[in-house]
Amino acid sequence: MPYISITTNQSLSGESKKNLKAEAGRLISLLPNKSESVLMVAINDGQYMTFRGEEAPCAYVSLHLYTESPMDAKKTFTEAFTKSVESIAGVATKDVFVNIHEYDHWGSGGTYR
Repeated sequence: MPYISITTNQSLSGESKKNLKAEAGRLISLLPNKSESVLMVAINDGQYMTFRGEEAPCAYVSLHLYTESPMDAKKTFTEAFTKSVESIAGVATKDVFVNIHEYDHWGSGGTYR
């Protein structure tokens, strides 16, 4: 199950949150064996965040994956998703940071794999 958490200091409308969630769902398939059908998304907007010592628009995206994905797929996902964050949340791509965590084991469905 992929899990993506988006944190930004921008306040997003309900419509923007739905659009961001939809983009995450659409783009997760850029990673092999990942799909929206098992994707969990958390959006934390309106957070107090500073970047470069200022309260400028910024966002941090944390993507957690079960098993490793190829570097080129992660690069493609990151480039596409940061553009989506820019167009939906109003945060310039240069101010969106993405961190991808990959795990060999994952707990779900009441068990640990």
